Amino acid sequence: SEQRALELLRPRLPVAVPHWHVFDTDVIAYPRLPGSPAGAMNVEEKRFDWRFDPLSPPKVFIDSLASALIAMHAVATDVAAQAGLRVQSPDEVRQDLAKMMDAARGPLGVSEAMWQRWQQWLADKSFWPEQSVLIHGDFHPGHMLIDDEHRLVGLLDWTEAMVGDPAVDLAMVYGIFGKPALD
Repeated sequence: SEQRALELLRPRLPVAVPHWHVFDTDVIAYPRLPGSPAGAMNVEEKRFDWRFDPLSPPKVFIDSLASALIAMHAVATDVAAQAGLRVQSPDEVRQDLAKMMDAARGPLGVSEAMWQRWQQWLADKSFWPEQSVLIHGDFHPGHMLIDDEHRLVGLLDWTEAMVGDPAVDLAMVYGIFGKPALD
């Protein structure tokens, strides 16, 4: 699935994605992409190291990230389906989330107040998109490659790519970089 996503996206995105030259169940190899991760775990120091302040990301980073998101989310759903990517309608996304919530309720001890908020969220169609889009699904800073000017130049790890809820990608941007970046 990831290979199909990469083949589909390579000519459509303004940033580099891996071009697998070797791929098998045991090994994947591709030429190094430009840039360096926007952030990475420093295991020795037990901290996350950023190449810029995540609460005040450079405008060039936000603009280049937005361009990549726009291009990705603009890929036609039928084209993604023809490429073999998983496709979920907004209703199917909601149904899957409801199943995950049911599965998590007991083991995680979800409070009744939280459970009711989740159920209201699921039931209110105004919170859900009218259509699904192609999403990356795992917009982690370690997957975002930036150049020396902090421009996004590449995206790694497309294992979660599918047609689904655009909020998945946007929530990652919001959660990492805050509301000003999302705006």
